[in-house]
Amino acid sequence: MSVDTVDFLAPTAVGPTPPGEFRKIRPVDETEQDRALRRVADSVHRLNLAIVKAVESGLSVELTRVSRYHNGTGSWGDQMVPMVREAPRDGR
Repeated sequence: MSVDTVDFLAPTAVGPTPPGEFRKIRPVDETEQDRALRRVADSVHRLNLAIVKAVESGLSVELTRVSRYHNGTGSWGDQMVPMVREAPRDGR
């Protein structure tokens, strides 16, 4: 059996999926921290893609920390806002 067959993916696949389509996977036993970290990583990835599109359209984008969230038990996280500036008309 070759590595690219559907049988190879069967332990994690819900069923056969036509080529080029997304495949649903069974839920993985993750901790709440694992899920939270994955959500942050996914969001940062989407944010980075949005920043690239904004810059390509002629904007300058800088992320600035506006606050820091504390949970009261020693964990904290920076909260950000984008500072956006349109490029000057003369291209500088």
